[in-house]
Amino acid sequence: MIIRCAPIILVVFFLPAPYRFSLPPSLITLLVFIVTLLLGLLVIVSISMLIYISVFWTMSPTGSILMIAVAGEFLAGMIIPVPLMPLWLQKIVYVLPFRWTMDFPFRVYSGHIPITEALWGILVQILWLTILVSVGSWLMIRALRQVVVQGG
Repeated sequence: MIIRCAPIILVVFFLPAPYRFSLPPSLITLLVFIVTLLLGLLVIVSISMLIYISVFWTMSPTGSILMIAVAGEFLAGMIIPVPLMPLWLQKIVYVLPFRWTMDFPFRVYSGHIPITEALWGILVQILWLTILVSVGSWLMIRALRQVVVQGG
């Protein structure tokens, strides 16, 4: 982080006005951003765990990682920002968990999403986290029943 992220953050504070990195509008926005970012991280970890649980059946994580990485990047708004997507695609993106990992926290940071709406978004993040962890636990129990250990 120190080698890759810190120099970029220092530089973007000194760029000209339209490209300059600015602080969030208020301290409350910063605190809500931190909460949404941490919940987004947990959602990403739970999605990653589902990928690695799938290895019990697929024997290689490569295909799952590639499929989820490409779909996840796009649906999280990392390629095309969610507000610039067509309305029909936005409706799909809002239902899936990927948006809640990147797009939502950084739109909270920028002030594009108001605090009251962000609090509802936090509940959605918690709901997705609960769903993904529950499905992951169920799949892990199911996969471990089929594991055969050989050797001594």
